Amino acid sequence: MATVERVSHSPIEVLQSPARCGAPPVWSAGGRATVLSCIGCGRIDTAQQCAGTCGEHPLEIVAAADHDGARARLGVARTRTAALRAMTGRLAAHSEADDCESAYRALQAEARAVLRALPAVGDDPSAERLAVWSCGGCGRVEADAPCVGICTDEQLEVVRAGVHDDVCAELARVGGKENELLTLVRRLAFVTPRPGGWEASLRALRGAAGRVCVSRRRGPG
Repeated sequence: MATVERVSHSPIEVLQSPARCGAPPVWSAGGRATVLSCIGCGRIDTAQQCAGTCGEHPLEIVAAADHDGARARLGVARTRTAALRAMTGRLAAHSEADDCESAYRALQAEARAVLRALPAVGDDPSAERLAVWSCGGCGRVEADAPCVGICTDEQLEVVRAGVHDDVCAELARVGGKENELLTLVRRLAFVTPRPGGWEASLRALRGAAGRVCVSRRRGPG
């Protein structure tokens, strides 16, 4: 019995079964494929030809370079969030101090050091989505375009748009948490209380940090 690989990252489930059409699968388990793209007209195709009649389905793809850029930004966002979360946790756990001014200034210096050490956030360009047809058996990809007389094919690594959307959704979720933490750490780093306001400001910041930590335990983040 032939083995059928179910690829579930796209809105349309693609069944990759060599037995159905005799052609080897195009897509990797991670939703990647290498196609041929004409630099003149933009036609997209795979080098292999389908050996049967598996049926074609509409599919959207994005360039793997754009997808990898989004994955890199997700890694940076996770690193930044972890550093900000650790600073917030230290603030929330800070005990009452006799000298509130000294305690506040020490935490403030630490927060500024954390902000300086955060990795830079890269640009976030939108990935171009390309509409193609894909074979339901081998995954062969095809998108016709009018020839302009200078057809030259180049290899292009692509990713199913559904896979890319998963990364973008996670990036948005992590980014939202990062912004919440960043707002609090910046407040500690750059807001200096007026004379006599050290204790009240420190207590307010500790309370805000505690609420952020509690919300993290109650939900994903």
